[in-house]
Amino acid sequence: MPVRHPPATEIVAQVRSGRQSPSAAVAEALARARAADESRKLNIFLHRADKYGNARASELDDSADSRASDAVLPLLGVPFAVKDNISVAGLPTTCGSKILDGYVSAFTAAAVKRLEAAGAVLVGKTHL
Repeated sequence: MPVRHPPATEIVAQVRSGRQSPSAAVAEALARARAADESRKLNIFLHRADKYGNARASELDDSADSRASDAVLPLLGVPFAVKDNISVAGLPTTCGSKILDGYVSAFTAAAVKRLEAAGAVLVGKTHL
């Protein structure tokens, strides 16, 4: 039976109600990512961002505004991944190429900044 991935609206509702923390939502997403990596059947993630995602989720857990209104953090606790051609400061950006192996971006793309500003949490970078 396939694993059910909850929709973003369900994650936000659970976090806002206090039934789940952003850290728990991120932990579940990272566990699914690890399972996908270990199965080697899907080969989805080039780089999992465990430390990055856990740190951001922890900030949201500890924040006094963690249950802020939909207008402030409409994606509160929602894990997301980006393709590996989208830069995130401190994470590898290889664009799926060995030529860029070892390159770590010094800046974060505007799309990622906007998602994070809305309360979403980056959990990794995927193949192109």
